[in-house]
Amino acid sequence: MSDPKELEVKARSLASQANALTVADQQSYDIADALSSGAKDILKAMDASYDPVIKAAHEAHKAAVKAKKDQYEPVEAAMRTINAKMTAWYKLEQARAEASRRASEELARKAAEDAQIAQAELLASMGLDKAADEALEAAPVYDAVKVPEPPKGDGVFYRDSYSAEVTDLLELVKAVAAGKAPLACVEASMTYLNGAARVMKAALGFPGVRVVKSTTQGRR
Repeated sequence: MSDPKELEVKARSLASQANALTVADQQSYDIADALSSGAKDILKAMDASYDPVIKAAHEAHKAAVKAKKDQYEPVEAAMRTINAKMTAWYKLEQARAEASRRASEELARKAAEDAQIAQAELLASMGLDKAADEALEAAPVYDAVKVPEPPKGDGVFYRDSYSAEVTDLLELVKAVAAGKAPLACVEASMTYLNGAARVMKAALGFPGVRVVKSTTQGRR
């Protein structure tokens, strides 16, 4: 196993040589080739020095993560069950409270309308027909009914969230093409397109897609 400090010195020295290097002819190309080969040897030495330590730490990390996950799972499952039951009850109580509010509001509105009718009848009996008509045409006035929200547990809150579900991708694509939905609604699958480019190369002819060819150097 190589000394980490020695490897660091070699790495810094190689970096300096690489920065100073200019490949302009066969001789400088051969020098660059030798440096590249040396870099490969340094990387192999680093692998031999650090990989056992990394592997041991990784195995310990995986073991700790698994132990935590195993303990978390039943607790999280129980929490999901409890929270679902609490939410269902709370929503039911909210619906009941809203129904009670609407019923109370309807009673208040009916009482206000009855009072208007009684007032209009009184005005009509006094010969004040115009005033009676105005009393009947006016919107009934009554206090808004307030029903308290069902109590929540300490620290508990409820929040509505919304998400989208694509039910017909082709229809969505057509809508984007027609300008009825923004382009951001769809996203190009780069995994598919890159795979197609690797297979078809320059023959790839999808509209709106350009094949990009890049060359890299490797060393066996």
